[in-house]
Amino acid sequence: FFIRFLPGGTSTPHEHFGMEEFYVIEGTVIDHDGVAYKAGHFVSIGPGTKHFSHSPDGALIVAWLTDNNRVLEAGEKLSFGEPKGWSLATPHFKPAA
Repeated sequence: FFIRFLPGGTSTPHEHFGMEEFYVIEGTVIDHDGVAYKAGHFVSIGPGTKHFSHSPDGALIVAWLTDNNRVLEAGEKLSFGEPKGWSLATPHFKPAA
């Protein structure tokens, strides 16, 4: 499915029960730990990861989930460091102009 972040948009903090993978089509998505994913990045986030993302200037991503996510309770700790199953492929594709 496609997700469009409006400028300043933020996802709800959540935990992954399965894999989440996404490809950044345009813009930049920044994870809660400050890692920025730009157009052309493919990201794979493993089960058990707790996080949220935001986009200061807006972004468009296409995402795949292998299971549902769980919305975090207020005050619940996020994952830091290298999430379980983490991988990031450097840009191999150029978004269509």
